Amino acid sequence: MNSTGIRLDPVMSEEAWAEAGRANADYHARRRAGGERGVRPILPDLLIGAHALYLADRLFTLHPADFSDFPALKVVTL
Repeated sequence: MNSTGIRLDPVMSEEAWAEAGRANADYHARRRAGGERGVRPILPDLLIGAHALYLADRLFTLHPADFSDFPALKVVTL
């Protein structure tokens, strides 16, 4: 990973944890209001999305819909 400039940060900030919680709460609020019928986001996707939002400038993924709870996150589909 050194040649690509990608680095691993094993510690998530409090802001990232709070953002993951907010995304989860927003999802449940939409579901209770009857506006959400899709697949429930799983915790790892919420944590990955929040981490990328605070510590990266974009997220590369094969499944961009998994990160739709983070509208400010730049998602690049592979």
